[in-house]
This record gives sequence, C-alpha cells and structure tokens, in this order.
Amino acid sequence: MELLLQMLLPRILNDNWYLRMYLPWEAIKQTERFLADKRSLEIDAVLGWKNRANSYIKSVHYDHLGSRSTANLDLTQRKTKRVVFIGDSRINGHLEVDNNQTINAYLESPEIETFNFGSAMYHLDQSYLMMQKRIPDLRPEVVVIGLGSKPGYRLSCHYLPFHSREETVDMPFIKPRFLLKDGELSAQIPPYQKLLEKLPNNPLLPRYLKQYDPCYTQFKQFKRWESTPLLGFITKLKIYLQKMQIFTTVFTSASSKTMENRELVIALLRGIQQFASQHQVQVIFLLFPRSYEYSHQAHDGQTDYAQTRDILQQLQLTYIDVQQLLGTQSDAVDYYTDSVHFTATTNHLIANALSHHLQ
Repeated sequence: MELLLQMLLPRILNDNWYLRMYLPWEAIKQTERFLADKRSLEIDAVLGWKNRANSYIKSVHYDHLGSRSTANLDLTQRKTKRVVFIGDSRINGHLEVDNNQTINAYLESPEIETFNFGSAMYHLDQSYLMMQKRIPDLRPEVVVIGLGSKPGYRLSCHYLPFHSREETVDMPFIKPRFLLKDGELSAQIPPYQKLLEKLPNNPLLPRYLKQYDPCYTQFKQFKRWESTPLLGFITKLKIYLQKMQIFTTVFTSASSKTMENRELVIALLRGIQQFASQHQVQVIFLLFPRSYEYSHQAHDGQTDYAQTRDILQQLQLTYIDVQQLLGTQSDAVDYYTDSVHFTATTNHLIANALSHHLQ
C-alpha cells in the first residue's frame, strides 16, 4: 500500500506539502529568527549571510563592520600592515574562545591590525566573494583564508538543508554557488529574502531550487522514499548504517575518493589568486585538519587533507599546513574544543606561524 502511495502522492501534492515534512520544526524557527534580526547573522545580498554588525553572542562580539576584532578600528588611520581574515567558524574562532583569543587577535601588534570576517559554515565560494568585497574597501596588504580538508563540500548546493538536513538545523540558509563553464566562473546569486520568507508555505523556494539547485534531487528522493512511515523508517535505517560505515572508515584510515567538485575548487583558488594579484595583495591559506585528521597524521595521497594540500602546492599558493604545525609541538596539549574548532592555545600557535610569513 505504501509503495502505491509513494508513486501517487508526488503527482497529487505540491512541493510545499512535502517541505513541511522535510524541514525540522527547529529549522523553520531558526529561519524566522534569521529574517527577524534575532540572530548574530543577517542576510547579505551576495554572500547569503554575514556577521551582524555590533552584535553579541556569548563570548563573541562583532564590531561596526561585522568583524570579530579586538576593537573598533579607525579605518582612516592604518598601521604598517592590515590583514583581513576570511573563512568559516575556525577562522571566526567559534564560541569557545573570547575575541582576544582568536587567530587574528594573537597576530595583532603595534605594526599589524586585523579584521576577522570569518562566519559560521562559510564555504570556499563565499570566501571568494567576501574577498572580492573586502579587498577594495579595506585595501589590506594580506588576506588570510581558512580552508578545510574538503573545500569542495556543498559547492554545488544552494539550499543547505537539501544537502544535509540534519547537519543544518541551526543554519537552514541559502548560499550562492559558482558555475564553471569553459574554464570561466560565473556566480549564481539567489534572491535570498524572497525565497526564505513564509516557510514552509512559500512556493518560490521549491520552484527556484528545482530549477537551479542540483541538491533538489535529495528532496525529490525524500518525496519518493521517505514520505510514508514504513518507507521513512527503512530509509533512515539505511542512512544510519551508511553513516556508521563512513564513521568506521574515517576513524581507521581517513581515506577518501577523488575530491568533490575538484575542478571547481581549483578554479576558485585560481580566481582568488588572480584577484589578489590584481590588487597587489598577498594571500595566505590556513589548511585546517579536523581532530581525527590531526591525530592520524595521515600522509596518504588519497586522504581529503592530502589532496587539498597537493592542490595548494600545484597552484604554488602560500599556505600553512596546520596538521604539520601541530605535529611538531612537543607539549601534549588539547588542540581542539570539539572535532572541528581550536582552543586558544592552537589559535596562538597558528598566529605565531603566520607572523613568520609576514616578517
């Protein structure tokens, strides 16, 4: 009976009916809070979201530019070196460290001033767009960009819940994405505000995503295989078993197949390199390992981390290998606050390594 329903229902019911089942209640509430200016993030017409200027959340404070800095800097009076930090929550520092314990804060000196525009769940495409926005108006000498071991992750996606529903409950947002055609990059920027309003009843969102988001296929699979109780249980059991297999693989070998969206990653890194060169700005990448990647110190060329490092080397980009950096420390300290984010001690070590590149 359920097999019959799963064939008939998608022909009868519209996408918004399924969206009500697909989106967790918390995701809908977080979207409403986002649009109502009740979060430390706000909509950006190009980037999708950004840090809210003059906002606070726990130990985090953003200044008048939305930068997690140690003080409101006077843009008219600059120090010898101005450094702009861009990336995800690892660049930002996350909630476990204070503003004076971030990588950029530890780098500051009488000669160096820093701006930290790192924002939660930023991806490589958003870092590229942020760099295009901040280099012309701040005119830094150096841009530091955080890079994870999976830089191709979600690059083909617009709506984060359609890529990974459970991982994005707290940030069910829409991001830009780049298309690569004949070696040329073109940005696809959705109308964020219009699409996120009045969820889950807004017909514009599924209509837009069906046309422009390759991750709509996951939602399509949900409509077919998870919209009835028995099929939903079978599918979730299958996903659970697959995750357990992935978990076992990750924590025993940290191996991976070919990088996701590899060609797009290379094109974006080249775009960053070219834009910085045009503006006579030095770019330094920080290659961040997750905790399991650091603990395994995997150097097999097939690991995600090793593949990303190889691309940086092939493109002759300046980078700091944080996995290697932590591996050279003799003191046994806890470098991570969770599986992704760093302690203040680690941030200090990375800042010290950065300072040598700036001398």
